[in-house]
Amino acid sequence: MDLELIASIFSLLISLIAVGVSIWTVFKAHMNDIKSVRFEKRIDLYSELSYLLQKLISNHNLILKYEEELFGLIAKSYFFSSPFVNTQFNRVLTSLESEKVALKDKEREITFNQFDAEIDVLLKAMKKEMEKQGDVSEAEMKLVIEAARLNLGNSYIEGGNQ
Repeated sequence: MDLELIASIFSLLISLIAVGVSIWTVFKAHMNDIKSVRFEKRIDLYSELSYLLQKLISNHNLILKYEEELFGLIAKSYFFSSPFVNTQFNRVLTSLESEKVALKDKEREITFNQFDAEIDVLLKAMKKEMEKQGDVSEAEMKLVIEAARLNLGNSYIEGGNQ
C-alpha cells in the first residue's frame, strides 16, 4: 500500500465522520428549535391564562363573563402544557361548573374554597414550569397541592387568596 492510498482512505473516514457529526448537529438544533418554539407558545398561553385566572380568583362573578375565553385557552393548553398541568386544568373546569351553580344559587362563600384552591395550584404549577423551563415533577406538585389544601377555608380578608 502506498502512502497516497492510506491518506485518501484516512481522508474518506474523516469526511464520513464529519458528515455524521454535522447531521447530528443539525438534528439537535432542529429539536432545540422545536422545544424553544413550544416553550415560547407555552409562555404566551400561560401569561394569558394567569391573567384571566387571577381575575376569577378576585371576583367570581366574572366567571360567566370569561367562561368562553377560559375554555378556549384551556383547549390550547392541551397542545403545549405538561400532563400534570393538563390534569389540573381539568380539575379547574370541574370546579368551575360547581362554582357556577353556587353563583347562580347565590351561595358563594367569601372564603378560599375548592375553586380557588384548584386555580391556585394551577397558577403555581404554571409558574414552576416557567421557572424550570420544562415539565414539573409529581413530587414538586404534591407540595403545591398540599399547601393549597391547607389554605382552604381561610377568609379573603385574612389573606386566604394570596
